[in-house]
Amino acid sequence: MTSPVIGTAPARPVWHTRSVLSRGGRGSNQYGVHRGATPVLITVARLASQLQQPNRRNLAGDPECPAYLLDHLSYDPDKMVRQRVANNHGCPVRVLKRLSRDPDPDVRASVTLNDACPPWIMVRLLHDNKTNSTTSLTTNIAGNGNTPHHILEQLSQNPNVSVRRTVANNGACPPATLDQLAQDPDESVRYLVASNPACPDATRRRLSQDTSERVRQHTGIHSTYSRYI
Repeated sequence: MTSPVIGTAPARPVWHTRSVLSRGGRGSNQYGVHRGATPVLITVARLASQLQQPNRRNLAGDPECPAYLLDHLSYDPDKMVRQRVANNHGCPVRVLKRLSRDPDPDVRASVTLNDACPPWIMVRLLHDNKTNSTTSLTTNIAGNGNTPHHILEQLSQNPNVSVRRTVANNGACPPATLDQLAQDPDESVRYLVASNPACPDATRRRLSQDTSERVRQHTGIHSTYSRYI
């Protein structure tokens, strides 16, 4: 099966009970059911396809949902089901890869919220011309603890202040990037840097002299700034 191109309909129907059937061959097929799947597993997957929409959403978000069912649910016509699959930490990488090319931008953005999302998927999504302008996707990547440091550095210079705020609040943000954000013209960005446990001591001391009282208070350092007002 060829992964659907972003912005186009999937190459095959997104929901069909045949997706749970084992087609033989080695390992698992493209739908996540292993060769020799027991009748019980096949029956469970078929039953999952017959659940009402709210129940399918709940199943897709269940952290104990087995991988083969998440794979099956990733073809659901309801985008909320696919979003919950994308957010599920048990979602296989092969499914995250496919959902990262989902026609719906919200589903693609949900992939980047998953801590299990490999950095290479985030990098590809960020640099894709069709998704780079999607604020929610970019913001999700800025807040993901697994985002590569060089990407966080790039995002710290994003013109959208909400993206910079998210980078400043990311506990995995490298010290050099936090130090750069400590000079941001937006008070809320500097405030988040001061509140970030990863903020370097030297940066925190400099922020203790910030023109904003709110920023100074969250450094936890006594400020002498008031003496000069």
